[in-house]
Amino acid sequence: MTVTDNKAAQALTTLSKAEEFLAKKGWAKGTLYTSDGRICLYRAVQLADGPGEQEAIRIILGCTGSSSIPIWNDAKERTFDDVKTVLACAKVIAQELAE
Repeated sequence: MTVTDNKAAQALTTLSKAEEFLAKKGWAKGTLYTSDGRICLYRAVQLADGPGEQEAIRIILGCTGSSSIPIWNDAKERTFDDVKTVLACAKVIAQELAE
């Protein structure tokens, strides 16, 4: 396993944890988190709190085509289904990079 493979494996762990946080807490838009506990995609990645955070962010940005997760997350047309699709895309890419 190379350093790049290891970063990708760590990113995959971070992405999976972020996905779990969003499923458990619910998705938020326009803020990092709400008073009832919902969180945005960026906050979910932060809460995953692992060494793969930066690589996970890089991969998510590649999947969104955006330069900012918060801007992408908060776009007027954005839905939770979009967020789930991006996380699925990011997990596939991380998995491929880790192999």
